[in-house]
Amino acid sequence: MAEIKAFRGIYYNYKEYNPADLITPPYDVLTPEEVKEYKEKSPYNMVHLIKNKNYKEVKEKVDLMMQNRILLRDDSPSLYLYTQKFKIEDIGEFERIALISITRVADYNEKIILPHEKILEGPRKDRMRLLEETLMNFGFIFMFYEDKNNIEDILINYKNNYDERDFMFSFTCDFGIENTLIRISDKSLIDKIGNLIKDERFYIADGHHRYDTSLSYAKEKGNIKKDKPYNFVLSGVVSMRDKGLFVLPIYRFVHSIPNFSFSDFVNIISEYFDIKEVVKDEGFKILSDNKNNYTYLIENKEGKFFIITPKSKQLIKNKLPEVSEVLKELDVIILHKFIFEKLLNLTEEQIKKGENIKFLHSQREIEETKEAIKEELNFIVYLNPVSLDDITNVALNGEYMPQKSTLFYPKLYSGIVMNTIKDF
Repeated sequence: MAEIKAFRGIYYNYKEYNPADLITPPYDVLTPEEVKEYKEKSPYNMVHLIKNKNYKEVKEKVDLMMQNRILLRDDSPSLYLYTQKFKIEDIGEFERIALISITRVADYNEKIILPHEKILEGPRKDRMRLLEETLMNFGFIFMFYEDKNNIEDILINYKNNYDERDFMFSFTCDFGIENTLIRISDKSLIDKIGNLIKDERFYIADGHHRYDTSLSYAKEKGNIKKDKPYNFVLSGVVSMRDKGLFVLPIYRFVHSIPNFSFSDFVNIISEYFDIKEVVKDEGFKILSDNKNNYTYLIENKEGKFFIITPKSKQLIKNKLPEVSEVLKELDVIILHKFIFEKLLNLTEEQIKKGENIKFLHSQREIEETKEAIKEELNFIVYLNPVSLDDITNVALNGEYMPQKSTLFYPKLYSGIVMNTIKDF
């Protein structure tokens, strides 16, 4: 099953440079405005490496940063403990623990490392060119595991009792998340964790394109079972028992559908759904009480809210004979395959390209988008998040969710600790 390995981590010289000026969220969630802001923080900020299409320049920057000791490398292999303390509005405060290692890549059909999203060729090509030129992993493949052997308890015990010499850094980022990195250098503990984790499968939370890139690169090199550095990829794995492992919803901002009429839309969906106007708070309460029940909260252009609930789940399921029973249990699938594609006649390709749908993560993003394109707004769909069990069921069944089905919060930040696939 899963195989992890200690590695000689590469990291910023935090004694000389402020990590808050260097570390960023993953490349694929950064807005153009955020990229600009991070670039201005420091010439060594991670965005200069992960959001740069001049791949040769990235390699030269990394080499120069190593030579000038802006980046350092551990002398001996270690695992690392990466903790994040954060708040979720109206829910509470949490701390999540990720075990940082390099993980051996595995073919998807082995069901050792399992995806839940399809790969898009554009981002994959970009990450492949970056990997080929730099031979570096700048960010983590974020994965979770069942934790049959209570590894989380071992990590919590280590976090509470580590030797202060293994503390590396702690900083609070722009989003109020406290990020801390601790080295695990005890070889006996490294071996113990590695042996216990062999009983696990890893489910990819974030980093599908980067994982697929690393797997493809390793296969091009030959036998992925050999003990070669390019057969491993930088990973952060989190126990499913961790109370800080959150999946949040991603809302759908539907816009610019030609000749769209909200009243016509209501008439179309009323054949399959009951529709009731509600006040906003009541709507969100009903929504949260009806997970995987094909229930959605709709906001129209005038700011009115409507809860829609299915007249018959089976009737809707019968309209989707091409969709597996596992997928038909999920609200996000019914939204995409039935409401968007069958009732609104939006194609899967249109949705992927974002031609008529923007995927938004918060009320703040919704308000900003409303302000920017209010006239083009058709309606907004609020839906419940998928659960960890939903993701594992889909992945084990060899199925895929639509793009932007999951929002794991917070992200594992890029540049916390890095890895080279040139050597161990």
